Amino acid sequence: MRLITSGERVDRAEIDQKELASTEIGRRTAVVMTWFFIAMLAVVPISQAGLEFSQGQAPQALKLFAPVSNAWIALWQGGLRKASAAFHPILTRQFLVSFQDDLEQKSGLKNFFQPRVQGILSGPLGYGNHQVVLGRGGWLFYQPGLNYATGPDITSKGTIQNTVRELSIQGGDHAPNPDARPALLELNRDLKEAGIRLIVMPVPDKAVMEPARLTSRLDRSTPVSAFENRGFARLVSGLRAQGVEVFDCSPAETSANDTRYLEQDTHWTPQFMEQTARALAQRIQLMAVLPKPADQGSMRLQQQRVTNLGDLVRMLKLKPDQSIFAPQTATIHQVVDAASGQPWKPDHLADLLLMGDSFVNIYSQPSLGWGRAAGFAEHLSYALDRPLDVIALDGGGSSSTRVELARRDNIERLAAKRIVIFEFAERDLLGQDWLPAPLPIADLMAAVRNRPEATIPKLTAPAAESAVGRTVPHKPGYTARNEELIVTARIVKTSQVPAPETAPYDDCLTYLKLSIERIESGHYDKREIIVVFVAMRDHVLLPPARFAVGDRLRMKLIPMRRAGDEIQSMQRADNLDDLDLRPFFSVETSRQ
Repeated sequence: MRLITSGERVDRAEIDQKELASTEIGRRTAVVMTWFFIAMLAVVPISQAGLEFSQGQAPQALKLFAPVSNAWIALWQGGLRKASAAFHPILTRQFLVSFQDDLEQKSGLKNFFQPRVQGILSGPLGYGNHQVVLGRGGWLFYQPGLNYATGPDITSKGTIQNTVRELSIQGGDHAPNPDARPALLELNRDLKEAGIRLIVMPVPDKAVMEPARLTSRLDRSTPVSAFENRGFARLVSGLRAQGVEVFDCSPAETSANDTRYLEQDTHWTPQFMEQTARALAQRIQLMAVLPKPADQGSMRLQQQRVTNLGDLVRMLKLKPDQSIFAPQTATIHQVVDAASGQPWKPDHLADLLLMGDSFVNIYSQPSLGWGRAAGFAEHLSYALDRPLDVIALDGGGSSSTRVELARRDNIERLAAKRIVIFEFAERDLLGQDWLPAPLPIADLMAAVRNRPEATIPKLTAPAAESAVGRTVPHKPGYTARNEELIVTARIVKTSQVPAPETAPYDDCLTYLKLSIERIESGHYDKREIIVVFVAMRDHVLLPPARFAVGDRLRMKLIPMRRAGDEIQSMQRADNLDDLDLRPFFSVETSRQ
């Protein structure tokens, strides 16, 4: 061994390379390790193919080459253009992402081992997963909410630039907009021009309201200041300085004795929600911009107890028969018609609109498992003693509700409004894409000028449907626009459905744009049409999630606004950037 003197320069990388080159591995060891590595790689696809064959299914892996086989069939039938359209999906990022999601979702080994391993992690070891953090005493927290509460200043340029890079990596055909302020200012400016007042209402995250349930270091019996993102106060003061009315429903202080959120769920308790609805109603009444409703006292409360496992338990992906977390029971107060007892429903003719996300839908939509007709919209309507309109989409706080409001199909609906309340989860202020969604101002202003001065509907109108039950505006020409269509069309643009393991909600819609080839029934005067499909149910992807550009479909369609409250409140995947075409919902679909 040669000694290295102090005058010689030692190149560590060169020494490592020489040592690596001099390392010798015996032939038997190399053969054993190589075949062991090959076996580890092969066991998963081979076992998966065997499982699928035993169930009478073709191997899922072969679907990767489906566009190639479809292109050959189209070419054999003599259509070069159709062959090109059939082959095109394999070149798109969305096709590969969907293929990967399908492999994960249908993996037998993953579906067997994941819930069992997670049961050990969440039970004896006390660990969650990439979406859920286990707190104290069985409390669960949503990781994005923790990231917001403990993360960097949401208003800093560095945070915004980092989020732009992260969202760009995730894909998309537009520049990301992670800063919420331009979108909120744009919405306020557009509504103000039409004579409509905007109230922005960010709802605090569970981590902000229940810090003592997360760690013993924050367990204090005496009230302390709310645990907030360091940039939230700056964001609120900046919006107010530019004329945006912000209703901050966060209490100034929290303590271990307060319970404002469900133990295993991302959402607020019925009591905190009702308290917030009453406080917002007082704020609206002080604004003195709404006329007195024509009929008062037509609603009453009806107490009910509901029991459910929270959405955070479902995000852990445990076995269905898990015993780590027990269902939680809550007391809700349904809002019903005083005369008929029918559950409250929104009224599109109302002069007050509530836009929001699942914080509005919880206790309102039965699909979320916490009852019906007892949500934030219902209790705000009850506290104000007047009807109101609702656009509430699960997971739609940052963009989907604003996009829905900006659709040209909603002009008449919006023109009847005097106040719009925009509710969203505070955690959406970090890491979300706040898409631009300008309102069609010229058309909206024309509709506002033509609206009657007195548009307050009576709350009791048994002959024409009560306001508690009316869901569509009764305006001339509206019935004609509700006709059904049967069309054959080819897909020209798709939306990216979230992977089931990353989606916070069980169900999801996807928006597709199609070029119409034939109209069998009904009347439609455009060459392209937007069609909405249910793409995911109970965290399982359905065939529409895998529809690709070039696919030819025959569909029976109804206008989206007739699809029902459950469908209209679902999480949405909409990458079309088209607010002019009126969306339709597919009730029957077949590939051609």
